[in-house]
Order: sequence, then C-alpha cells, then structure tokens
Amino acid sequence: MEILKEIKRHFYIYLVFIKNCLIKQMEYRTNFFLFIAIEVAYLFVKILYIYVVNKVGVDIYGLSPNAIFLFTGSFIIMTGIYMSLFFFNFSNIQNYIREGSLDLFITKPVSLQFIVTLRNVDLGSAIPNIVGGIIIVVIGWQRMGLAVNFRNIAGYVGYLISGTIITYSVMLLPQLLCFWVVKSQSLREVVDSMWDFNNMPMNIYNRWMRIGGVFIFPIFLVANFSPLYVLGKLNNIYIVWGIVAPVLFFFLTRILWKISIRNYTSASS
Repeated sequence: MEILKEIKRHFYIYLVFIKNCLIKQMEYRTNFFLFIAIEVAYLFVKILYIYVVNKVGVDIYGLSPNAIFLFTGSFIIMTGIYMSLFFFNFSNIQNYIREGSLDLFITKPVSLQFIVTLRNVDLGSAIPNIVGGIIIVVIGWQRMGLAVNFRNIAGYVGYLISGTIITYSVMLLPQLLCFWVVKSQSLREVVDSMWDFNNMPMNIYNRWMRIGGVFIFPIFLVANFSPLYVLGKLNNIYIVWGIVAPVLFFFLTRILWKISIRNYTSASS
C-alpha cells in the first residue's frame, strides 16, 4: 500500500509539473508556436525519407516501402517523447551540478532522481512529432493491410512503452558522468547521435551492430521493436528481451544514480 501511495503522489506531482510547464510556455506564446513550426519543418524533412523509399519502390532487407511508414512513424513518435519528456531535463543535469542548483532539489520531500530528470515537459516538441508520427503509422498500417486487433495494438503500444523506458535509461546513463567530470559534452553528443540509428530499420545494419544495438546498448529497442512486432518479424528472443531489457536497464540506471549522488559534493560544503 505504501508503494501505491508513493506512485499516486509522484503521479500527482508529475501532473503539476506538466501544468506549470504549460503555463510557463503559454506566457511566451509566440516562441511556443514558433517552436512547433520548426518541429513541423523537421517533420517534413523526415517524411522525405519515406517519399524517396516509396519513389524507388525497392524492398529494404525484406521490408516493403509501405513497411517503412511504420518504422519512420515510430521513430518520429519516440523522438517527440524523448525531446518533450527527457532531453532538456538530462541536458540540465550538468548545470545543476556546476551551479549548485542540485542542493535545492535535495531538500525537496520527493525522489531526487524523479524531480531532476522529469520536472520539465516541453509540449512544443511533443505535439507535432507524436501527432505526425501516429498519422504516418496509421497510413503504413492500412497500406500493409495489417489486422486492427487487440494483439497488434497492445503489442505495438507495449513496445513503445518499453522503448520509452529504454530511452529514459540509456540516454540518462552518460549524463551521470557529470558527477565525476566537469565536461562530458563529447560523450553525450556521441550518444545523442546514436539516437538517429532508429531512423532506419535495424535490419540494414550488420549482424554485430544489431547485437550491440539490441543487447549491449539497446538503442534499437526504442523504435524498431514496435513495427517489427506487428509485422511478425520479431523472434521469440527479441520478444522476451523487449520486456526484460527496460526493467533491467531502469534498475541499472537507478543503482548508478544512487552511486553518482554519493559522489556529489554540495556547492555549500
């Protein structure tokens, strides 16, 4: 019961975060809508990839041009989730440590990891990417003639949730280096660049890259497993790993966070 109460309390606090962020963004509505316009422009650039593939009309490692709609749409959805929920929070961790702002968060009666990594929500990133991504997925779903049933929808959404947890875990890990080194920007940029590996189906990469991107640094779980599942191209090992990996890497991140906090030197000490 205590665990349920804590989950309920944190959920309520998260809703307050969203409300406060929305109020803050509406104070500068021009910037808010301008940012949405920029995201829409980026969205059209991503759609060009689908257009080129369909124009050529060639299968890509067993995937038809229509199937690419599912992969690109899933990638766009996950990009919206990452940018709106995690990216800016993770990027600010180094500033919190350098400026001593982390001291203020430590005094709050709520999980430090929760408030540091989830307090900012950028709705301007979420709206165009998530809406646009869903539309692209629906188009691909219809063109492929895939069944609209509970199994496919639950599996697709389930692996998107799995991908969200993986995104939180693996993209947060390099940020924890800030507790040991002053500048870790280079490593973070390398990890951020790996995000774009999901822009294309993981089948285009060689065997060893797929193994590394699935089991070692599971970046391919972010946006590949959902479309592969509904296309019936996800083997039993991947199906199980797609469920186990988010739990495993989340707890790994949680452990490393606690170790990092113990290494933190307060700005006031």
